[in-house]
Amino acid sequence: MADESHRVMRLAESRLLVVLRVEGSLDSELVALLEAESRAVLAANKWLGLDLSGVLSIDAQGLKFLKELATQKVQLINPPWSIFAELHR
Repeated sequence: MADESHRVMRLAESRLLVVLRVEGSLDSELVALLEAESRAVLAANKWLGLDLSGVLSIDAQGLKFLKELATQKVQLINPPWSIFAELHR
């Protein structure tokens, strides 16, 4: 976990799925943390759910990271409208 402005919490885990809740600013610091978590989940051949309802802001690196994840076994859950719009540009 990063500082108080960046949090990643494991909400659920099963044989096939891990759900992480992301809070704070999705910037380079949080991307580095999420990259490690997501690689581990995907390497275990599980689906990854990212609950983005707690994301307050996102930078270019965070947006690029989400776009890359969206091509894998990842479901983006509850993205704020601003992030959703950016992802579908």
